[in-house]
Amino acid sequence: MSIILVLALLSTALLILAFAFVRKSFSRAASERVAERLLMGQVKKTTSKKSIRSFQRVLKRANVELSLWSGIVSSSLVAMPLILAYILWGGWAVLATLIGLAIAGYLLLNWRHQWLVEKMVYQMPSLLDHMVRSLKSGRTLGDAMFLAIDRSQPPLKNTLAETRRSIELGVPLGEAVEEFAEVYNRQEFHILAMGMRVNQRHGGNASELLENLIAMIRDSEKARRQLRALTGETRISAFVLAVLPLALAAFIFVSNPEFLLGLWQETGGQRLLSMAFGLQVLGCFFLWRMLKSI
Repeated sequence: MSIILVLALLSTALLILAFAFVRKSFSRAASERVAERLLMGQVKKTTSKKSIRSFQRVLKRANVELSLWSGIVSSSLVAMPLILAYILWGGWAVLATLIGLAIAGYLLLNWRHQWLVEKMVYQMPSLLDHMVRSLKSGRTLGDAMFLAIDRSQPPLKNTLAETRRSIELGVPLGEAVEEFAEVYNRQEFHILAMGMRVNQRHGGNASELLENLIAMIRDSEKARRQLRALTGETRISAFVLAVLPLALAAFIFVSNPEFLLGLWQETGGQRLLSMAFGLQVLGCFFLWRMLKSI
């Protein structure tokens, strides 16, 4: 038991150290990008596929910042299930638990990203309306965007803070907004970036463009809510089909644990339970894909 505790403490310390190194590398990479822009005297088009690593991209899309405290908490949350799995079931359970935690963490970050994007799209008409009123009062497009960002609410204000810093460092407005659109990857953001880029290059009535974009966002949001209401029964049915086998297995385990434990002690029972688990995961994946296509 003492060896296990030593290994647990060592793994926790290594995880905290890894978080610290990752955070330091992120800040250094950001500083190098800014220095490169200032030294070259011109702005190169940077896309998320080239300038942002995959792990950093996932964290940035979810608006998650690494810190020492978050690293300690995350390391503890990861280390505790691994230690418990090793004590109860052995080494193979540690690997399975680690894979499960990685998948759960990715799904949680992806869900947070989707929630942030939906929230930002909901706040976009208010931001654009502030920009339209500022443009009609005689301000430039950049000043109108700065004023609208200051008056907006989180999370849109927080996510646009980096875009504002890039513009203040000399990045053209269209390219800064395009980089924001590449990170959060939503049609409304891409249209806004394209409109600003075209307006800066060829001129035109920016207020009319923003008013049309406001109308498009509101119409698409209304249609999306109507579709969600019409497909509510389908989504509930898919949820019931996904949860029912797990609930039935949990009920059998609580009411008659010897049945499943005895089945797991046999070779054929292990294959049967593994096959059932695999089919359950595959079925949940197909249900998720079908719901996503609606």
